[in-house]
Amino acid sequence: MATTQQPNYPDKARVAEACSEIAAYPPLIFAGECRTLQDRLARAARGEAFILQGGDCAEAFSQFSANRIRDTYRVLLQMSVVLMFGGGVPVVKLGRMAGQFAKPRSADMEDKDGVSLPSYRGDIINGPEFTSEARVPDPFRLVRAYNQSAATLNLLRGFSTGGYAGLTRIAQWNLDFMQNSDEGKAYMDLAKVGRAAGPATGAPGAQPPECGEGWGRPTRRALRPSCGRGEGGLRRRGWGWGLGVRE
Repeated sequence: MATTQQPNYPDKARVAEACSEIAAYPPLIFAGECRTLQDRLARAARGEAFILQGGDCAEAFSQFSANRIRDTYRVLLQMSVVLMFGGGVPVVKLGRMAGQFAKPRSADMEDKDGVSLPSYRGDIINGPEFTSEARVPDPFRLVRAYNQSAATLNLLRGFSTGGYAGLTRIAQWNLDFMQNSDEGKAYMDLAKVGRAAGPATGAPGAQPPECGEGWGRPTRRALRPSCGRGEGGLRRRGWGWGLGVRE
């Protein structure tokens, strides 16, 4: 199968340099996390769980902030609890974040006012500004994307294990728009049951796996060394495959 949507880097030596730098960095995700996600997706395929994916079409370097990450995570948590309540099954939460920096394009070139330049393919490839300098693919944007992805994952893990994702807290957020509905009382009863049951059932907001389309072949190679099967095994691969439909 032919590979498409790949950037045309003018300097192959710089590509190798950037990928070598990334390959030496610590892993972004663990092998155990991958196996856990596989198990949860298998449950969804059997009709035993519901998949919820959310996040930006493409992340941007300029929009990186702790508040933005927190707000996206919060919306996912709120939606997951409502879906869990309504559907009666666990919700597998997939955050389209921490690596979704690429944009597939229908044309290699963009025309504006009689000027033709390479299309903007996401911050991991080139810049959005319509200038010849910004549109040249820069392999060291891969390094910046890795660093931003690592910071995003670190923050998400902190939120998920620090009490931010507890059922009682999420229920209180949702109370604002649930209190006037017919389902509101039953929804809050669910939160009370979760609180009484303890952490095991009171924290449905466990860390959502991050995901995104697997654009960028050089980066995927650099982030995919051999991986041990034990629980201590690691994977450097931070860009997974998306589970949504692109409009």
